[in-house]
Amino acid sequence: MVEVAAIHQESRSTYGSPRKYVELRARSRLVSEKSVACLMRPSASV
Repeated sequence: MVEVAAIHQESRSTYGSPRKYVELRARSRLVSEKSVACLMRPSASV
């Protein structure tokens, strides 16, 4: 969740789950796009 929030902040709140997923994969994190979307859902800021 911390990395998803960091990517959100780095992108100036413009990235959605598909682009955050690609960024996490580029950082060698094994995640799915759906799990990134689920992590973003509970918080309006992420």
